[in-house]
Amino acid sequence: MAGKRNYYDVLGVKRDATDDEIKKAFRKLAAKNHPDAGGDEKKFAEISEAYTTLSDPKKRREYDQLLMFGGIPGADFGGSGGRNRGGYTYTTNMGGDWSDIFSGFGGGQGGFDFSSIFGGAAGARAQSRPTKGSDLTMSIDVTFDEAFHGAQRKVSYRVPSTGEEHNITVKIPAGAVSGGKLRYRGRGEVGTNGGPRGDLVITTNVANHPVFKRDGADVRMDFPVSMYEAALGTKASVPMPDGSEVRLSIPAGTQPGRTFRIPEKGAPDIKNKGKIGSVYVTVQVKVPTMLSKKEREALESKGLVTPGRSRGNTRLYSQSDIDRLNLISKLTDEGINLAGVIRILDMRERELELEHELETLRARVRSLEEEVREYHVQEKITALARYEGNPEQVMHRLLLNGSSRE
Repeated sequence: MAGKRNYYDVLGVKRDATDDEIKKAFRKLAAKNHPDAGGDEKKFAEISEAYTTLSDPKKRREYDQLLMFGGIPGADFGGSGGRNRGGYTYTTNMGGDWSDIFSGFGGGQGGFDFSSIFGGAAGARAQSRPTKGSDLTMSIDVTFDEAFHGAQRKVSYRVPSTGEEHNITVKIPAGAVSGGKLRYRGRGEVGTNGGPRGDLVITTNVANHPVFKRDGADVRMDFPVSMYEAALGTKASVPMPDGSEVRLSIPAGTQPGRTFRIPEKGAPDIKNKGKIGSVYVTVQVKVPTMLSKKEREALESKGLVTPGRSRGNTRLYSQSDIDRLNLISKLTDEGINLAGVIRILDMRERELELEHELETLRARVRSLEEEVREYHVQEKITALARYEGNPEQVMHRLLLNGSSRE
């Protein structure tokens, strides 16, 4: 692209131009600058490049984002998909069928009939120019493993214009993804006026896997662990998409949804040769509805239950242990994780301790009150004895008075 002009400048439209405005501007400039009409070939290529990008909503959006950040993409922004990276490309419509653009001028199918615009010799030259044949497209379904490791498939296809039947061995590259394009040049429709044949473009559709999910070269998966393994920590063997296993250390206190990255265990990166993606393992904590033997042992190791032992080393659960196990099972059924269960049990233990301490204090208060009453009675007896003589007689009188009051 010449100078610092962007594609909107090339077509002479505003950045908020509608699709129709862009199409009209292109038709006008293409008719004026086409080489067969005596125009500048480089100028025509520049106009075509601009239209290819701005007429495609996705490319236009990406282009606008680059402009927003101060960049002006150079040539080949729209791309022709011609840069064949290992035979696996993401093709675009650059150089494709523009018949809808020039349909208002009449002319042939899928091409630009310049005879209706320029007439005379220019039109004759346009009609006699060699034209590349159109591309043929088809799709192929592949398994997750075939896309991951690469594979070969034999397929058959037919050229509609000639009825030719062809067989071809499709090489699916390792790391193939759904929507990827395999372009086989010269295997499409026959060109006109001695032009080259079009291409055969095959789209790969990768089947889903029950465990692994592709994210480009990366692979994502969920890995279930029990709530006790998540709370106490564990080491687990995690299957990898390449058929191997990786020993993953899950630290104590791991929360549901935590993701661990295992580098270079993903798929080959189709866009960056020699690079391997990562596997992302997301921990999913299972909530039990019943406590298994292993889970009871885990609770014992945590000190949540402390059964006794018989001479034969059999666990002897007390009523308190049974009550705690029932409470733990109930709490986990309600979706409370082990950390929450431990917190609740600690609070319950503290509540029981406080109740015991409170009862002890109440008993002590009652004892002190009794001592105070005895002390006051003894004081009265002593005081009366000074005036009335024998303390035993005073005591007898006090008891009689107390009985009469009752």
